[in-house]
Amino acid sequence: MFWLVSTVGTRAEDGFSFPLLKHWVQYYLDLGFSPEHWKISLFARDLDDNMEWVAEWFTAQGIAPVRCYPNSLQFNVFISTDERNRIRSELPPEDWVILVDPDEFYGYRKPIQQTLDDMDAAGFDALRGYFVDRVAADFSLPEVTDAPLFDQFPVETSITQKITTGNCLKICAVKNRYGVILGHHHVHGTRPNYAPEWIKVHHFKWTKGLLKRVRRHQVLVEPRYWWRHENENLLKYLTDDRLTFTPEQVKFEPIKDGTP
Repeated sequence: MFWLVSTVGTRAEDGFSFPLLKHWVQYYLDLGFSPEHWKISLFARDLDDNMEWVAEWFTAQGIAPVRCYPNSLQFNVFISTDERNRIRSELPPEDWVILVDPDEFYGYRKPIQQTLDDMDAAGFDALRGYFVDRVAADFSLPEVTDAPLFDQFPVETSITQKITTGNCLKICAVKNRYGVILGHHHVHGTRPNYAPEWIKVHHFKWTKGLLKRVRRHQVLVEPRYWWRHENENLLKYLTDDRLTFTPEQVKFEPIKDGTP
């Protein structure tokens, strides 16, 4: 069995985008994550902070939220990780879990059931991926619309790796018996038997309101946390409506299969 495990913040002040959410849900449905495979929880400041109608929309898709938290004064990586771990604790250890954020689109090369069946047959326990930061053709920060998402953000870049110097690796499928670090970048504890291939993680963070979101996040993040420097690096290249680095600065460089 396999499960898509995630947390969705519907808070307006955090830049919640319903068009992006719709693209995200449809993308994974098309990959073979039918409604019974979804394990997600919702967070908001209160029911009127998009939560009630978003929960109703998920239910209309056949996806029943695991839990709703309508009193989340903050929604951050610690809160998200705690809830995802809570969801995982309710699932069998030998099931597959796919931990994914609502701006991450995993580029599986086959439908998800075939991907996992092939990994089971080969004795693999985990599949790794790496960020492909998808941006608009003119490096602007547009609002997401209902138009095809990959057409809206056609340029593949390596912003996370080259500008923010953040962790650009992701665990894109893992047996539930293995733990993962904050942000599901790596497995911790016992090393799994990794599949040799790496897949793309199409990352759609680069949208309208990014500057405001980064500034707000910077206020909330304590200096001791390692990702604070990522915000500082990114702020050097942000205006209200565009990314100001050059295409050459963020030229996309794929990770080759078998790279440690």
